[in-house]
Amino acid sequence: MRRNVKPKIYKLKSKRMEKEKTLLGCRYRIMTVAALSALSFLVPSPVMGGISGAEVSGIVQQNKVKVTGRIVDVDDNPILNATVRELGSSNGTVTDLDGNYVLMISPGSTLQISSIGYKNITKKIEKGGKLNFTMEEDASLLGEVVAIGYGKAKKGDLSAAVATVDNVDKLQKRPVSNVSQMLQGQIPGVSVVANGGHPSAEPTITIRGMGSPNGESPLYVVDGVPGAPFNMSDVVSITVLKDAASAAIYGAYAGSAGVILVTTKQATAGKPSIEYNGVFGYSTAQHLPKSLGWEDEKRVRAFSYQQAGSTLPAGWDVISRDPVYGKTNTDWVKQVFRTAAFNRHNIAVSGGNAEFSNRLSLEINNADGTLVNTYNRQVTARLNSLWNITKFLRIREDLSWKDRRVRDVNTTSAESGVILAAIMFPRNTFPYEGGGYMGTVPTKYAEYANIHGDAINPMRILQAAYDNNHASTFTSTTFLDVVQPVNGLNVTSRFTWMQTNYMQRYWRPQRTEIGKPNLTNELYYRNYREPQWDWENTLTYDRIFGKHTLGLMVSTTASQYSYRFNDATMRGFEDEINSMMYFSNGTQVINPNDLYYKDRNVSYVARGAYSYSDRYFFTASMRRDYASRLPRGKKYGDFPSVTAAWKITSEPWFKKNNVVSILKLRASWGKIGNLGSIGYGYGVATLSTRYPNDSPDVGSQIGIDNRVMAGIFLANAFNPNLTWETSEQVDVGLDAVLFNNRLNLSVDFFNKNTKNLIKTQDVNWPTTIGIASPLINDGQVNNRGLEISALWKDRIGKDIGYYVSANVATLRNRLTNIGAANPDGSKPVWTYEDDYHYKELTPYRSAEGKPLYSYYLLRTDGVFQTDAEAAAYVNSNGQRLQPKAKAGDLKFVDVDQNGSIGEGDYEFRGNAMPKMTYAFSAGFSYKKFTFDFMLQGSYGAKLFNAYKYTTLNEAVGSFNRSEKILKALEGPTYDVPRISMTDDNDNFGRISDWYLESGSYLRMKNISISYSFSDLLRKLAFFNQRQSTLDLTLSCDNLFTITPYSGIDPEVGGVGLDCGQYPVSRTISLGVKIKF
Repeated sequence: MRRNVKPKIYKLKSKRMEKEKTLLGCRYRIMTVAALSALSFLVPSPVMGGISGAEVSGIVQQNKVKVTGRIVDVDDNPILNATVRELGSSNGTVTDLDGNYVLMISPGSTLQISSIGYKNITKKIEKGGKLNFTMEEDASLLGEVVAIGYGKAKKGDLSAAVATVDNVDKLQKRPVSNVSQMLQGQIPGVSVVANGGHPSAEPTITIRGMGSPNGESPLYVVDGVPGAPFNMSDVVSITVLKDAASAAIYGAYAGSAGVILVTTKQATAGKPSIEYNGVFGYSTAQHLPKSLGWEDEKRVRAFSYQQAGSTLPAGWDVISRDPVYGKTNTDWVKQVFRTAAFNRHNIAVSGGNAEFSNRLSLEINNADGTLVNTYNRQVTARLNSLWNITKFLRIREDLSWKDRRVRDVNTTSAESGVILAAIMFPRNTFPYEGGGYMGTVPTKYAEYANIHGDAINPMRILQAAYDNNHASTFTSTTFLDVVQPVNGLNVTSRFTWMQTNYMQRYWRPQRTEIGKPNLTNELYYRNYREPQWDWENTLTYDRIFGKHTLGLMVSTTASQYSYRFNDATMRGFEDEINSMMYFSNGTQVINPNDLYYKDRNVSYVARGAYSYSDRYFFTASMRRDYASRLPRGKKYGDFPSVTAAWKITSEPWFKKNNVVSILKLRASWGKIGNLGSIGYGYGVATLSTRYPNDSPDVGSQIGIDNRVMAGIFLANAFNPNLTWETSEQVDVGLDAVLFNNRLNLSVDFFNKNTKNLIKTQDVNWPTTIGIASPLINDGQVNNRGLEISALWKDRIGKDIGYYVSANVATLRNRLTNIGAANPDGSKPVWTYEDDYHYKELTPYRSAEGKPLYSYYLLRTDGVFQTDAEAAAYVNSNGQRLQPKAKAGDLKFVDVDQNGSIGEGDYEFRGNAMPKMTYAFSAGFSYKKFTFDFMLQGSYGAKLFNAYKYTTLNEAVGSFNRSEKILKALEGPTYDVPRISMTDDNDNFGRISDWYLESGSYLRMKNISISYSFSDLLRKLAFFNQRQSTLDLTLSCDNLFTITPYSGIDPEVGGVGLDCGQYPVSRTISLGVKIKF
C-alpha cells in the first residue's frame, strides 16, 4: 500500500506548490473570488484528491516535532489567546479557552510564549513532547497591546493620551447593567455621573469636561463598528481615546466628547468550550426621605397658619376624630419603594478548527427598579464566525441582536412625580380601598380633602399609569481580510448594516378621586425605525527596517442613516381595562405626526506612524468628513492630528537601574468636529399642524373657517453659513515605570478649546419675523486640567499578590467667548428658562468668563434671629431692605449696595461640574482567594436642591411635607427658614444660594470577595479532562456614601438640578463563573 501511496502524495504536493505560486501572482483574482465568497457565504471544504488535510500536513511537516501543553498563570488559571511561536519564523499558534496549545516546530529551535500583561517565556526545544508553562504577570502596563482607532499598538509606543480599563474581568462580576457604569472611577479625566437609580438609566459620561452647551456623548466603537450593541460579559478590553489627537481619526463620528473602544471575545480554534457567567442579587434604595406623620403634619400646618396670621381650617379637627382615618399613618415612601431583584445570565459556546470557528453567546439581563412596577429587561445574542479560506484570506461575520423592554416612571415633575407624591400625600389614608380602587381621602371629609389640593396617591402613579418602552436592534457586520499578500500589507473591507425599531406606549388614566384631577384619559404611541449602513475599506502597511519602524494606514467610509418616525395621542376611552387600550376604542385623536429623512456621510482617513530605535515616536493623521445635513459649500471638515514621544530610557546614555525602568515624554495636538446638535432633518420642511408652538392641542388656522390644516414649514430659519463645531486639544504627558516594574505612573495636562459652538441665535433676531431663529456658529468653551494615575503591583512569594491603584483629575471649565454682542454693545447671557427649571426657579446662566450652566443666585447671610434684627436691616437711607422679614427669615445680601434687593444682587455661584474627581482601589490574592475594593468620589460640584421648594415650603399647596420641616418649629434655623402659608419674605420663591449645596462625596463603590473552586471541580473526571474552572464572587455596590448633601443622593446628573430624582441603589450580589 505504501508503494502505491507515495507517488500520489508527491504529485499532490507538487501541484499544491504550483497552485500557491499561481495564486501569489494573481492577487486581484484572489480578492475577486474572496468578495464573491463573502457575499454568498459559501466556504468550500478543503478536499485534496481524496487525502485529508491532516495527512498532507503531516507530510509537509515530516521534519518537525510536535509540542503540546497548557499555559496558565500563577493561580493555575488558563490563559486564553497566549501566543506560542517558533522564534525566527512565522510558525505559531494561540492557546484555546483552556490554555492548551499544539505546535509543530523544528528540533533545536526556540519556543517563545507571550501574552498581554505577562512576562515572555523562551525555551529551547530539542525534541517533541508535552510542555506546560506558568506565566508571571508583567506589572508594567506599557508592554500591553491596546486598541486604537483603526488598529492596535503597544501602549509603550503611544504618543497620544490613550487609557485602558484594568481588570475588565473583575468589573464584569459587578451587578451593573451597562459598561458605562463599569467605567466610573477607572480612568482619570473620564467623569461618570449616574442619572438616577432606574435600572435602565445610562450615566452621563464626560471626557475632559463639557465642551458644548448642547451636551455631548462619547462614541462607542465595538470591534471597529461605531455604535454596535454588545454583551457586557463578552468584553475583553476597554480603551478610551481621551485627547483630540487620538480621537481625530474618527472625525465627526467622535464629536468633541471622545471615543471609547470596546473589544469583545471572538471565535477561536479549539475543541468546543462552554462558559457561563451569572450574577444574582438584590437592590435597596438608600437615604430615602421621610414624610410627616399625621400628628406632626397637623402641628406644622397650625404653625404655618399662625405665622400667616390665620388659624387652622376646621377640616383638620373633623378627620382627627374619625376612629379609622384619625389613627391611620401610612408610610407612602415605604409603599412606593421595594427590595428589587437583579440577575444577569450569560452563556457562550465556542469552538472550531483551523479552517472555521465560531462563538455564540446569549445574555439575559433582568433588573427590577426599587420603585414598584419599574424594570429593565434585556436580551442580547451574538454570533461570531471566522473562515480562514487561505493563509492570507479570511472572512469574519458578526451578527448581533438586542431586545430591551423598559417600564419607567416620572419622578421629578412636581405633584405627579412619584417620589414627591409619596411625601405630599396625607398619611392618614390607605393605599387601596374596597373594590380595588386606589386609596384617597374619603368624600365625606371633603373639607379636609380640599385642604390637600392636588395631592395624588403615589401608588396610582406607579400602578395605573405607565410608560413602556421597547427597542430592538439587529446588526450584521462582514469583514473581508487580505492578510499580508505582500510582507507588511493588510487589507480589510467591512460592511455593517444595523436597524433599530423602537416603540413607546404611554398611558395616563382618569383620576376622579379627590386630589389633583385628570378627567381625560390618554394613550400615546410613538414608533420609529432607524436603518443604517456603513462600508469601510482600510489598508495598513507595517514594516521594521533595522532600527526604523513604519506604520501607514488609509481608509474610506461611506454611511447612510435613515429615520422614519410617527406618533399620535388618543383620548376619551370609556373603559380603562388593558384589553381596550387600542386607538379604535378612543374618541379623540390629537395631531398624529409622521416624518422621514436620510443622512449620508463620506470620510477619508490617513495615518502615518514612525519610530526610531524605540526612542523617538511620531504619528500624524488626517480625516476629511462630508456631511449631507450641512449647507452646500460647508459640507466637509478636515480634522488633523500630530503626536510625538521620547522614550528617555531607550537612549544609549541612559544607565539601566532598579529605580527607573521606563520614562517617556509625549505631546499631542489634534482637532475634531461635532455635528451632534444639528438634527438629521435640519433644513427639511415638515408637514404638520403643530406650527407655531408645537403643542399637541393647538394648531394653525389656515383659511377663513376654524379648521386646523396641515402645512409645510421650516421649524427654524435656514442658515447657509452653518458649519462644523470644532474642538482643538493640546496634551502633554509623562509615562513612567519604576522600582523594577512595580509602579506604573502616568501624568497628563490638557487644554481643550471648543470653537464655533452650534446654537440657536438668541440676539439680533426679530420676534415678529414669523419663524424661529436659525442655528449659528457662535462662542468658544475652554476646558483644561491635570490627570494623574498610579498603580503599584507586586507579589510576596508565590501565593500572595497585591495591588494599590489611585487616580485623580482636575477640571476648569470656562465660556471664553460668548459671541455676537447685544444691539446695545453689551455681552449677552445665555439663559435656560425653558430647559432647566423647577416651578418658577430658573437658576442657570452662561456668561463669558464663567463656567457653562453656572448658578445665578441671590446671596444669603443666614437668617434673622429676632424680629428686631430683621427690622434693623436697613439701607443708608434707613429704609428696611426686607420690609416683611421676621425672625427665622432668610437674610438676602445687597451685593450692589443700591439700597434694595433686586436683579443687581444676583451672582454667579459655581456649577455642577466637579473641580476634582478621584478613585482609590486596592486588593490582594492568596492562593485561590481574592479581595478587592474601590472608593470613588467627587469634589467641588454644586447642586441646586429644588426638591426643598416643595417639601419644605408651606406656601405651595397644603400638601404633606418632609419631616425635616420640623426644625422650623424649634426656632430660627438656616436649614429651614421661617415657614408660613404666605411666605411673605419670599424665602422659597427667590432663587437664592439657600438651595445651593455641596455635591462632594466619597462612595464605597464596590467591595468584592472571590474564591476559585476549580480544584474541587476537577476532582470530577469530566471537568478534569477539560481543565474546567469555577469561581464564586460576593460583591456589593454603593455600600456607603459620605456627603454633606442633604438630598437623597449627590449623583444628580445633568446640570445639577435635583427635583427628587430616582435614587442610586445599594446592590448585593453573588456571581458564578464556570467554564468547561
